[in-house]
Amino acid sequence: MSAATNAPGSGDEKPQLVIRRRADKSDLSLRAPVEIGCFSMDDKRAIFMDRREARRCVEIPDGGLRSLSWDLNEGSADFQWRDEENIKAEGIKPLLEWMTENNAVLKELPDTNFVFKRGVLKHVLTAPYEWEARYPKEWRVKVCRFRNVIYMCTDGQFPKWESFSEKSPREQQATHWGFRFESYCTAPVNPEVEQNSRPNDTAGFDTVVYTQLADHSFILSAEVDGELDRPGQSPPTNYVEMKTQRELYTPRHRQTFHRQKLLETWAQCYCIGAPSLLVGFRNDDGIVHRVKNYKTADLPDMCSDYWSSSVCLNFAQDFFDWLWECIEETDPLQVLYEVTFQPPFSSMTLRRVKLADKSAAILTAAFVAAKSAAKSE
Repeated sequence: MSAATNAPGSGDEKPQLVIRRRADKSDLSLRAPVEIGCFSMDDKRAIFMDRREARRCVEIPDGGLRSLSWDLNEGSADFQWRDEENIKAEGIKPLLEWMTENNAVLKELPDTNFVFKRGVLKHVLTAPYEWEARYPKEWRVKVCRFRNVIYMCTDGQFPKWESFSEKSPREQQATHWGFRFESYCTAPVNPEVEQNSRPNDTAGFDTVVYTQLADHSFILSAEVDGELDRPGQSPPTNYVEMKTQRELYTPRHRQTFHRQKLLETWAQCYCIGAPSLLVGFRNDDGIVHRVKNYKTADLPDMCSDYWSSSVCLNFAQDFFDWLWECIEETDPLQVLYEVTFQPPFSSMTLRRVKLADKSAAILTAAFVAAKSAAKSE
């Protein structure tokens, strides 16, 4: 049962935002993201304000010049799968906890307009091209405005999603392959982490960065796959994103890879200032024979036949302008807004809703109380 109902007398349907591919203002860019903090979550999702779950790259292979034979199926029998229902329900609560614990850091920043996890910005940046993806993704983002800051998180209940146990064996296998590839390339910064826990995809390390786009400023968190240990480099410029990809056997495979996967991965890396992407190319049996290292900055030119970073950024500016104008200050535990993006992927709709259950709110009562108390001091 839905935890939200239409708010009476609220002008439920807000103007739509039409998806446009504007290529003007080609100099528009995110200000170089600055890491302002980090946190770790263990395999029970307990939060620690440190880097204990970070992973360091132990090997960056040489771009396919050396043949590999990495079996991504190894360890699947002992793997501890995440509780997807609980993780989807937590929303941005880990980020809110970090903000509560690091209020002194936040006071040193310029005003912040938006707070969210990286997935929100990835959705927005890729939206102008979603309709032509092979498997376009519909999504909904929950939004509220509290003390003139807009908080956002993806709605894990939309569209209807399957728990891991409901996925096919092939889908479960592909999920494990991604984790196993990361384990080949990285090792825990804290050796005790590997000694005291089973292999799992529940624990993780998140960076918290501050960045700006035009007149809007953002605080966002994102899970980090690995970090390089090189002199002169510091977060986030030493972070590496890692992906697996079926070998590009045909021109159609290459086209899909450039049109869709590299667009999504560019958005993920660009959001946090991660300069590189490591791709493990596998066969259908899950054996990686080669890897390739891509520079995030090179991807837009490499994929210019399929997408434009200028179009993505211009639409993102339109999107945040639209929200800033439309989202009103409310009691965040009682009222929020929903941005929905569905077929035919030509526009986004904004709806105001009244919460029937406070557990569905973006913010927690503890966070609201802490912010209110800090404001009154």
